[in-house]
Amino acid sequence: LLVYASLLCVLLRVGWIAAFDGVAPPPSLPSQLAREHHRRCCTYTVHLSYDRISALWQTLRAWDGPISAVLLLTAEQRAVFDQWAARNPLPKRLKITFFDSARSDVPYPINVLRNLAIEEAETELLMAADADFVPSAGLHDYVCRHMEDWLDKDGSRAKSRSGDLEDVEQKPYTVHDSVFVVPSFTAKGDWSNLPFDSLDKLQLSRHVDRGMARPTLDQQDGRSHTWSVDYHRWFQEEEMYEVFWQDGFEPYFIFARDCFPNPVFDPRFVHYGGNKQVLARQLATLGFRFVVLPSHFMIHLPHETRWRFQRDVSVVERLVVRSEREVAQLAWRTPL
Repeated sequence: LLVYASLLCVLLRVGWIAAFDGVAPPPSLPSQLAREHHRRCCTYTVHLSYDRISALWQTLRAWDGPISAVLLLTAEQRAVFDQWAARNPLPKRLKITFFDSARSDVPYPINVLRNLAIEEAETELLMAADADFVPSAGLHDYVCRHMEDWLDKDGSRAKSRSGDLEDVEQKPYTVHDSVFVVPSFTAKGDWSNLPFDSLDKLQLSRHVDRGMARPTLDQQDGRSHTWSVDYHRWFQEEEMYEVFWQDGFEPYFIFARDCFPNPVFDPRFVHYGGNKQVLARQLATLGFRFVVLPSHFMIHLPHETRWRFQRDVSVVERLVVRSEREVAQLAWRTPL
């Protein structure tokens, strides 16, 4: 009996250590997420570490188009994942690219992972996101409905519908000179009860009124982000509208890879902080318009940041300043 008890303790301890070290098998993937979509208009690109895989399942619930995910993990975690995946087939619309943590000198090379997810995507239209953000249900279908207009370089489709060029109040929005901003909100308290599969704008407004969600960065040093999106207008708006860049603006958006700088994200940025702000500044300098989508949004699911992802604020600030100088030099060289 003592031998069996000792063996049980050893097994429990091994299992606990495995979970603590982040090499435990991923949580189960709900069977309904294995469904395939008949359209592949836009790829949702995302990066994540092994301990954040459950967030990827949340994204699969809401985004029914293709997903390109880059997963940072150790060799031990990869072995466990492969064993798990052999018993749990992944949907074909989900493409996972593995990035061995031993390849990097830093714990989390965030922009390297972002760029790799973009490279592995197979569609022209892309949305670059983070693992702790979940898109509203139906966003992919919305993109599919507007894709032909957005890809129309001279706006001839919009002109033909209007019947007369003079009836078109402004230049049509296209991916050739615009990015399509998806407003983001942060869930508060127990977000597990939010109906991600069906959450729409009306339901979101009720959650905001009840204090269950708020605009992302609204209570942090991100006022310019909130002002740039103009959330008050967004809740009243039914059509796309243009907003203007302000310092600190770091939106999530849909874009066309062929119209963007390559690489999209500055690989010098690691961990978190400053990287999306620098990209937004660069796009504004290049003359891109920021167009806010009226019906869809992102939900940020807060989570504790692991110690190895804590960033050196001074290093980030210096890199931001250096990048801003480079963008300033780009401004006078680029015809807008």
